[in-house]
Amino acid sequence: MGGTTRKRMAANPIEYSSSSSSDGDHDDAVGIDDAANDDELDGVTGELDSTAARPTGHDEEMIEAEFDFYDPQDSDFHGVKALLNSFMDGAYASELANTIVEQTVLGTVVKTNGYPVAVVSVVPLPDALAARLRRKWPSHQNVIDDKRTGLLVYARFVNVPFELVPNMFASVAKDISWAVQNAGRQYDFDVLLCPARHAPPQPKKKSKAARSDPDFLFAELDAVSNVAVQRLPMSPTLTMLVFHRARLPSIVQRLHAAFDAR
Repeated sequence: MGGTTRKRMAANPIEYSSSSSSDGDHDDAVGIDDAANDDELDGVTGELDSTAARPTGHDEEMIEAEFDFYDPQDSDFHGVKALLNSFMDGAYASELANTIVEQTVLGTVVKTNGYPVAVVSVVPLPDALAARLRRKWPSHQNVIDDKRTGLLVYARFVNVPFELVPNMFASVAKDISWAVQNAGRQYDFDVLLCPARHAPPQPKKKSKAARSDPDFLFAELDAVSNVAVQRLPMSPTLTMLVFHRARLPSIVQRLHAAFDAR
């Protein structure tokens, strides 16, 4: 756990739909997942058809790929930074990427063919983000300044299968527990801030399609909002969700149920 130790990987390849577009889109909404048993991390199989969620005009093809879970390492910096360019508008991409790759006891980098395609971690709030949040929500300064408040960071390329998300967050939840026991109390985060991107308001006739789009993580937003302490709007498409780490298991159950219902 830490260094370049290899974590679990998807034991069987996943087939997923990919577009020929090279627009480099990312998905920086956060899915909150935890409380999975070891078997859930051992294998992820199945076919994910995301064609309904992608713009028209893209050529779709099914690709088979293996996704490996790794502890962060220094060599991941540029790949992780690229993933985070759309997280919180990319304002903290370099600082967060540096923190993630240095914090090897907590976090997961998902790779295919050796290249990072998704990342999840919990890190201390960057100073610039903390200052921004204090200005926006002065009544929440105590939470923002608390050393036990962490930022839940998650990003993946759009065509990375959504079914990996529960395993990613199960992994980071276990990392927190392991880090507290083995690497120090600084990892004992109590409150998590979770930026969740969601689709902008849609015309009524399009609302059903918008909610079925796996790239806008309404499932996560809905699941977390049911147990979140606060929902703090940051923009028309971004909400900061605030919740206690102890609520992760409930969130995970809701997310698994939402995914199974798709």
